Amino acid sequence: MRMRIGLGTLVGLLFAATGAGAQELAGTFDQLRVLLGPDQVVTVIDPAGTRVKGTVVSVTASTLRLMVSGVARDLAERDVDQVRQRRPDSLANGARNGFFVGLGFGALGAVVALASEGTDDWGYAVLGTIIYAGLGAGIGVGIDAMVEKEQPIYVRRPGASVRIGLAPLSHARGRGLQFAVRF
Repeated sequence: MRMRIGLGTLVGLLFAATGAGAQELAGTFDQLRVLLGPDQVVTVIDPAGTRVKGTVVSVTASTLRLMVSGVARDLAERDVDQVRQRRPDSLANGARNGFFVGLGFGALGAVVALASEGTDDWGYAVLGTIIYAGLGAGIGVGIDAMVEKEQPIYVRRPGASVRIGLAPLSHARGRGLQFAVRF
């Protein structure tokens, strides 16, 4: 009974840890100033999808100044859809994935051992499975610690590009107005 509670708690913690690795994205340059400092390398994506990689010179509430190929470029907030930066991967998904792989190998080994030896010593089989699950989680964390990937740190808020239109509408049965909102 105690072993099942411990295993359930471990599985629960692994699933809860996946949300802890998520970080809030900056939605304004004012918020971006907290995340970025001078000499950090970033990739900027403009509204057309063009990617520009450069080194941060400064960030103000309205402008991101980058050094791109030796030339300083000032980018206004309206000209930037996304800012991405290479950051370490969350360790939580590596722990979770490694745990389940280890659990699978441990369970398979336990079934094979119990079937081949003709014994019913489930205690050792369960203990071995838990040990393999723990080793798998540790290996998963170790692998994820070596992974870096480009992650968004700023995404322009959708409300920044809302367009509203009003047009007359005429039909055989009557007249009216057409109202449109574009994002």
